[in-house]
Amino acid sequence: MDSFAINGFLNKDKFRYVLIDSTNLSKEAQKKQGLYGGSAIVLSYLLTATELLSAALLKDKQTMTVKLRTNGLIRGALIDADDNGHVKGYILNNHADFILDKDNKVDWTKMIGSQGTLSVSKNLGVGEPYTGQVSLVNGKIGETFAYYLAQSEQINSALNVVALIDSDGKISHAGGFLIQTLPGTSDSDINELEQKIKSISLSSWLKSGKDINGFLNQLVDGRQDVKALGTKQLSYYCNCSKEKFANDLKRLSENDLKELIDDDKGAELVCHFCNQKYNFTTEELKQILDSKSNN
Repeated sequence: MDSFAINGFLNKDKFRYVLIDSTNLSKEAQKKQGLYGGSAIVLSYLLTATELLSAALLKDKQTMTVKLRTNGLIRGALIDADDNGHVKGYILNNHADFILDKDNKVDWTKMIGSQGTLSVSKNLGVGEPYTGQVSLVNGKIGETFAYYLAQSEQINSALNVVALIDSDGKISHAGGFLIQTLPGTSDSDINELEQKIKSISLSSWLKSGKDINGFLNQLVDGRQDVKALGTKQLSYYCNCSKEKFANDLKRLSENDLKELIDDDKGAELVCHFCNQKYNFTTEELKQILDSKSNN
């Protein structure tokens, strides 16, 4: 099944929600980049959270870039998304495996980091991109993104992301949800939903093989309070090309290009997002060098 996002309203339009199944796009990212289990799960968290954010904040032809810098094993990551459901990303440490604590549980603080920053840059199509930044919330991706929404967008939200791996270290399930409080919602309604969110584990729900759509019905006790507005297909999509990498080479100094021509006899560039390799012969590099000299 393709990855998808559903958005709508809960509890008689008191809350807005976005629900995402990101299993396939997370699998695609792991496959393309050859990620170890720990790296794959953290990248899946970030891809899902960024898609939740883009579904809530982006409009026609707008894009978003998320950067994570951290002192954890993963070191950092970069994610790009647009309003059409396309997302791509990479993590600085592809080969991060799980760190276990004394209770034999994954130590996410050491994996993701105890200190760091999350920056979100929105390209709205006019003027300079708008960038907001918050501190990492002690090894928790979902809570850090929710903190960003509260601090930079002034939106109170519950955001949760989940990724599971099989015995071979491959992504088996991934998804997440974002629930935002709308104006006029009472404190009692907010408290009731918060308690339901705490009592139902999305991770356990997915692990049991249940359809992610049913998760929302559990939050509202099966009442007819889920109003879906639309569904969008999501995909892991990289738009790299040899032409784009050629433009990157044009930014090198003439001395650096001459070194690639004379010493390396060519160049091989690799896309961080999809691992695609692009080879440039000495003749192609000479053409790039000549174009710089003529400008």
